[in-house]
Amino acid sequence: MQKGTKYALILGTIPYDGACRCYGVCQFFPGVVLGLFWKRVTKAGVFSGLILGIGIVVFLILGGRDPFLGMNAGFVGLVANGIITVIVSLKTKPSKGGFE
Repeated sequence: MQKGTKYALILGTIPYDGACRCYGVCQFFPGVVLGLFWKRVTKAGVFSGLILGIGIVVFLILGGRDPFLGMNAGFVGLVANGIITVIVSLKTKPSKGGFE
């Protein structure tokens, strides 16, 4: 690999890195909103949603599949995050003190 090619590959990842960070930050939305307005939400649900949402965003962006079916990768991850947060929260036992 030539020296210039190596730097081009490194610089080529910067926009993806910035996009992943931007789309990754929006993955906190379901946990924050559900944590404020739904007493049934659990830590396991929020954590599972975050991991899945960020994983989907990274996979779609780095795989060159953004937009996916006409939708932004961040939005696809956000929807999956919200769904998984609700499902896992319903399947796990909430703590007595609520979301602590």
